[in-house]
Amino acid sequence: MRLLIALCLLVLPFSAANAQNSFDLTELRDGETLLNISATETRQVPQDLLVATLQYTAEGLDKRALQNEVNTNIKAALDTIKKVDAVKYATQGYRIYEFTLPPTVPNLTKDDRRRWRAQQSIEIKSKDSAALLDLVGALQDSKLDLQNLSYTLSPELFEQVTNELVTDALKKLQVRADQAAKTLGKTGITFVEVNVQGNGYARPQVMRSYAMADGIEMKGMAAPSAEPGESDVSLTVDTRALLKP
Repeated sequence: MRLLIALCLLVLPFSAANAQNSFDLTELRDGETLLNISATETRQVPQDLLVATLQYTAEGLDKRALQNEVNTNIKAALDTIKKVDAVKYATQGYRIYEFTLPPTVPNLTKDDRRRWRAQQSIEIKSKDSAALLDLVGALQDSKLDLQNLSYTLSPELFEQVTNELVTDALKKLQVRADQAAKTLGKTGITFVEVNVQGNGYARPQVMRSYAMADGIEMKGMAAPSAEPGESDVSLTVDTRALLKP
């Protein structure tokens, strides 16, 4: 939403001019030419935000006890997270459902194979990657499983870069319109329509970690490692320029 507002603000002067202009695009006056031009801007931007998702899962026969276990451990995790000022966090996806153990598990009847699984996730993110990675290691050590870990662009950086790209594209379009007017012997240029189309940026692949087999634990979990990459931010600005004699 913030990005959309920013783009609208940048294009507002052109939109306002268009609203005040009584020119009908279907009725050109003698000597007028309607020019359709576009410009695309792309920039590789170093990723500045590290995001991790961790999950606590409990399995067993008593679904009430399982939910209590999840609640207790997630609360403890949140208490740990709240001690790190540089990290933002949010809980996600609380689930409780029934499943059946595979037939390969011996000495169990069909009813005995029925189990309950309860789980809840927490997403944490920070521009301070060292603080976040240390926190992830501590949470893994408290029996949360790392589901994904990835760098991306923060909304603030994405908005800043997008605004800069819009400005660059508009400058490029002004130059092209000036060149076209000069070539065609026109003296006046009015932009009667401007559209900004952003295709966002490619999100990086996440590093995934899955729950360990029952009964297997690692003591003193080391913090995971992560290095930022780059994201391609791209947008296209389409314009209609009225060239006047």
